[in-house]
Amino acid sequence: MSYRLGPQRRRDRDVEYIDTLDVLLIPISFEQTCDTMWQSMIRLYRQREWHHYDSVHMIVHFVMRRYVEKERMVVVWRALSEGEGEFTGIHSDETGWCIVRPNNSEEPLLRVVMQTFVRFIPMDFVVTSVEEDGAEIARMMDSLLLEDNE
Repeated sequence: MSYRLGPQRRRDRDVEYIDTLDVLLIPISFEQTCDTMWQSMIRLYRQREWHHYDSVHMIVHFVMRRYVEKERMVVVWRALSEGEGEFTGIHSDETGWCIVRPNNSEEPLLRVVMQTFVRFIPMDFVVTSVEEDGAEIARMMDSLLLEDNE
């Protein structure tokens, strides 16, 4: 089960940004969800080359931190992207967090809650890049879960 709010374009004075909020209810254990989510994040941002269309050179400065408590894991990140060559001047600033915690429900299909918020400040970008990152993380989590269950 999931809930999604966004992406929503917003404006604060001269700055336009995009907010996205996702809430997922996950039917696997808290520990397995935390491990899978962390591995997915690491794999996504360690990926050396992404190809969807013609090549575009970008410099990405990325920092991510994980905080683990008894019944909660929090991952926070920030990514600054800069275009090169003919894309000089195109850049973005992304900040986000993800909280994973056990759910208080007795329903076995709703064992874990994962809440993710991303704020993306684009300069000459489109909304789909935020959605593509989220879809890629979800795809990687599914893949890791399938590997763990085999």
